[in-house]
Formats: sequence, structure tokens, C-alpha cells
Amino acid sequence: MKKVLLVCLVAMFTITSQTYASSAYTIDDSAVEAVFDNSVSVMNLDATSDSMVLENATMLKAGKSPIAAFVISWLLGWAAIHRVYLGGTPILVLGYLVTVFGIFGLVWGVDTLVLLIDVFRNDLGKHEGSDAFFFW
Repeated sequence: MKKVLLVCLVAMFTITSQTYASSAYTIDDSAVEAVFDNSVSVMNLDATSDSMVLENATMLKAGKSPIAAFVISWLLGWAAIHRVYLGGTPILVLGYLVTVFGIFGLVWGVDTLVLLIDVFRNDLGKHEGSDAFFFW
């Protein structure tokens, strides 16, 4: 029975993987080259140090305040407002509420402690824009 099923799966894969491309589709190479010629380079790979250097780029992160994040977590952390402030999606609020304020307040408490430590480090780098449910 397994062999019959395997043969059927291989046959179905072979039948469905046929290409039905039309020969009427063509690529205009000059238009593609024009797009590349008009583009602006924002990254340069330095050959001497093998590091990427951003050119003509703006700041990617807004630079959120660790003190403000801690205060928001202390006051409204049970509703995950501090996570939205740090750039997470608002779906985290739903996750906190469904798990009874972050698994009975455990996640909220750990988030507050982590943010307190980040106040002294003055660094929120790994927390900004993170959609992870657990900070740690």
C-alpha cells in the first residue's frame, strides 16, 4: 500500500510540475539596465575590513528612551503597552490579555526588570522592534 501511495504521489508531482510558460513573455534588457543605472547605492562593502558601510542612509531606529520604556512598563505593563512603545506589533497586547496579563504577570514582571537593567545600560537595542513574546 505504501508503494502504491508513493507512486501516486510521484505521478501527481510530475503531472503538476509541468511548465506552462508562454513564449510571448520577453524581458526588455535595456529597461532593466536603465533601472539599475538610475538606482542609488545605500550600502558599500569595504574590501579591506569586510564590513558593510551605509552611505546616504538615515537612522533606522527612532532611539526610544529606556527610562520612558521602564515607566510605561511599570504603569501599564500588564497591558503590554511598553511592547508597542518599543516597536512591537499591537498583537502582543492580545497575547498578554489572552495569557492573563502575560502568564499571570510573570512576563510583565520580567520585562520590567529587564527594562530596569536597560535603564542603567542606556541600551534598548535588542528590544526595539522585537515581536518576541518573551524579552529574555
